Amino acid sequence: MRAGGDLDWSKRWGAALRRVLKPNGTFWLAIGDDFAAELKPIFQRELGFTCRSWVVWYYTFGVNCTKKFSRSHTHLFHFVSDPKAFTFNDAEIREPSARQLA
Repeated sequence: MRAGGDLDWSKRWGAALRRVLKPNGTFWLAIGDDFAAELKPIFQRELGFTCRSWVVWYYTFGVNCTKKFSRSHTHLFHFVSDPKAFTFNDAEIREPSARQLA
């Protein structure tokens, strides 16, 4: 599928998400490099979400590529419906940093 078709499809499911997400709702979008830079402004400007965080998750596993370098990261966007009233349950997922464990 061409990039335009992928972006159009993402706009459609993003608009559906906008309709059903609670006013204080939040969601994460995990996306590779191919569309990260294009989807962030679509979700912000066209669909009206606010990006609270852009996390780059580095990993040491993945596809073994033979004709190019293997990817070692993915992008995670934390979007909210309302930047002043949203749910963020960080205590349930927070892990101590290496500095805290030392």
